[in-house]
Amino acid sequence: MKTNLVIGAVVMAALLAAPRAEGQANAANYTFATTVTGSLTSMSSGTTTLLAANIDDTASPVTLLGFDFFFMGVRQDRFSINENGVLRLAAGAQVGAPYKPLAQAGLPIITAYGADQRTHAVDGKVHFKVTGAAPNRVATIEWLNNQANFNTGGTADLTYQVRLFETTGCIEMAYGSMTMSTLGAADTNSQNPNIGFSSNNAAGTVGSVTAAQSGAPAPTFNGASATPVANLYTAGTIPVLTSVADGSRRTFSFCSAAPAPAGGPLTFTAVTPTGMTLNWTDSANEVAYAIYSSTDGGASYTFAGAAALNATSFVASGLSPSTTYDWRVIATSEGALAAPLTGTQATPAPGIKTSAATGLWSAPGTWTPAGVPGLGDAVTIAAGHTVTIDVAASAFSVTVASTGILQYEQTTARTLTVASNATVQAGGTFRSNPAGTQTGHTLSLAGSLTNDGTLDFSTNADTAGAIITFTGTANTTFSGTGATTDIRQITVNKGINPAAIMELLPTNFTVRGVTTDTVAGGWLVMTNGTIKISGTFAGTSRVFATAAYTIPISFGFWLNNPSYVVAAQAGNAVNNGQFRLSQGTYNQGTLANHSFRGGAGAIFTIDGGTMNCAGQFSPQSAVTYNQSAGTLNVGTVGNSQSNFGTFELFSASASFNMTGGTINIVQASTGATQIDYQNLAIATATTGTVRVGTAATVTTFTFNLRGGM
Repeated sequence: MKTNLVIGAVVMAALLAAPRAEGQANAANYTFATTVTGSLTSMSSGTTTLLAANIDDTASPVTLLGFDFFFMGVRQDRFSINENGVLRLAAGAQVGAPYKPLAQAGLPIITAYGADQRTHAVDGKVHFKVTGAAPNRVATIEWLNNQANFNTGGTADLTYQVRLFETTGCIEMAYGSMTMSTLGAADTNSQNPNIGFSSNNAAGTVGSVTAAQSGAPAPTFNGASATPVANLYTAGTIPVLTSVADGSRRTFSFCSAAPAPAGGPLTFTAVTPTGMTLNWTDSANEVAYAIYSSTDGGASYTFAGAAALNATSFVASGLSPSTTYDWRVIATSEGALAAPLTGTQATPAPGIKTSAATGLWSAPGTWTPAGVPGLGDAVTIAAGHTVTIDVAASAFSVTVASTGILQYEQTTARTLTVASNATVQAGGTFRSNPAGTQTGHTLSLAGSLTNDGTLDFSTNADTAGAIITFTGTANTTFSGTGATTDIRQITVNKGINPAAIMELLPTNFTVRGVTTDTVAGGWLVMTNGTIKISGTFAGTSRVFATAAYTIPISFGFWLNNPSYVVAAQAGNAVNNGQFRLSQGTYNQGTLANHSFRGGAGAIFTIDGGTMNCAGQFSPQSAVTYNQSAGTLNVGTVGNSQSNFGTFELFSASASFNMTGGTINIVQASTGATQIDYQNLAIATATTGTVRVGTAATVTTFTFNLRGGM
């Protein structure tokens, strides 16, 4: 209760302060307050562990915050931490050094005590929880019983919390027992922590607290410098920070005043079946605008995007036709939100455009009713007509009827943007030009692609071609029974995370005319969303653009086709997002020093199929490994990497959940420091099979196994 009273007073002071001047986000616009009458949030129940005991230089998985939090004028909804006191907002993860973390280029960081530390071996951990109800929720992240230096076997010296407040955007730090160890005081990375926040490394992007060892003079705040303060502490208790009981805790808080609301009324122009433009009058002192939409009568809202300082409009795209949208335009300061400006607008039904004759897309006479189609039109290529895309074309939907042909022009790269679905009916054709010399054409669509006829995007002996880009945030498919579904490249860029799935399941599927691994360069570009390779079409192909590929943090790769083989490439792979194998064969690497690794928060799931790793399967970070079926063969060529296990989960914060399936360690390691199986992860279920040596083992029969099984 004392904590709530303190932050309430701080928020009120910020709201009643002189109005902030309009301009870019500035750390100096946060009002700073400090007390010694605060309390720690109770974390005895309902928390999620981010890092376990005895952890050093490890980042937690990226975790959803539970609400939208505005920091330095930017919306954030997820975070990662490490044991060194760093909380990094957004999708990235802050790993290890630098130990005094503020003022990193382009990184949104908050730290109550940023210096080299570790979680204590016995009872240390970092955990968090969300309390309260919308729109007044609070996320609390606690470093409990941290050690003030990185050395093994020290004492639990430090307990502190960071609290993030919804709607007000306030940041609060609260401290329990705080002691600098002798070893910490002697180490340059442990002795002088940063306290504050930053979004960049320039003046006005760093908010830093000076808190003297003795507590006198009182702590001060500077939001104007580009250089954070390094607070130097000697061995012993830190009087300015330490406390022994709730009601007498040191707190620091940072709040920005809410701006004036956007001026109304909210009006709408350029309304089409798939989009509209929102218009308002500029607030007097905002940093930016946040735009939210609802299609359920205002019961729930989804973040639609942001508009910059001084904006008076926002173009909303990717909408559904014949749908009523409720909108909120919210002016934001560095962290606080103004009262929303609201309005409602429905989208109309799509128009109809049908080809009237063979001709160019850009010619009005090609269509009936006459006029070039746009994003609001459902387009049909009628039977017997050939329409050539000769401009940057757009449509709400596209249908190619039987004996109709839709094709790209020969020489200049063109893009067709489709707001929903594209369909090729039986007997219809969609192709790159059969006499073309341009491979840069693009089909960009937010919906599904169905080919029951001919889709050929690699023509004229592969000197002409088109790229298919899947966008949007809904689950979609690429399917159909057509005899020819020939692609050159597929890009999946759906949403901002792996949630939206594009499922590939046509009856037939070729890459540049073949089903064999003869095409260099792969066919998949991974951006956002998940690709799920399903169906039963047969093929063996290099999927990824480079031999050393990375699955992004915002992407998922899912193999679910029993007849498809991902061919091996001569390089290392990293999964920073989500990897799943349900059916089929997945090959990684060709040499004994090739590895499949993972970044903090990555998920590996094997519930069927077979994965073959020529070298190591060796994620070093806090990943999650799930296996319920299927087979993982590691070291099929061998393991020549010293100190890296052929199968290895190296982080004690990783999770190992095995309820079935088999891990086969095929060839023994030949590295100078031989490790074949090393599992330091937290094991929640272990009922599968780990087999050491198989019928394919041919060289040495001495295997080294370490860790939990």
